[in-house]
Amino acid sequence: MRTHRSYWRIWIAMLGLMLLLTACGGSGTTSSTTGANSTGTPHATSTTPSPGSINTTSTVSFTASGGLTGAYTISDNTTGSNYSKSALAFVVHGQSWLFTLEYTGYKGPGTYTFKFTQSRPPWGKVALASSDGTKSWELTFSTSCQLTITSDTSLNSQYHEVKGSFSCSSLASQSSSIMLTNGQLDIVALVVSQ
Repeated sequence: MRTHRSYWRIWIAMLGLMLLLTACGGSGTTSSTTGANSTGTPHATSTTPSPGSINTTSTVSFTASGGLTGAYTISDNTTGSNYSKSALAFVVHGQSWLFTLEYTGYKGPGTYTFKFTQSRPPWGKVALASSDGTKSWELTFSTSCQLTITSDTSLNSQYHEVKGSFSCSSLASQSSSIMLTNGQLDIVALVVSQ
């Protein structure tokens, strides 16, 4: 039951961060070097462009080691991810796994290294949970992740596609930790603020 509660805490925290991002208007500037600013939240939305216009499928893949091992690919097309010029909030909910990555301090394509802290930007959060809520791991205050955004493309006024790679030295749960390597992401995100 404890991990099930952790799973819902992740959802609630991400929802709160998304509301904060929306309320603040996501200020920031876009640059083509490096940066940092994001907020993430599982945001179920049915905002889908007209059929055939935009493929809204988001995909995350990575190799896990430690308390979870193997290569994983998670895909969905519910556009649960959000984008602003200063923050990223990626949520990919597959049949078996939920992956979230949030980053506040985003400034465009580049490489960002972050720890989980909410004191001031830049900061980020990464979490992986089983869809049934029995397993979950998340970034802690003492470990870090690296995110490299290689492409940030406006698809239209509603959607951005963000591509890149990531790795996390350790995500922790109450009983184990995991390392994520060889992470790749291709996210179609709803624009919440220009």
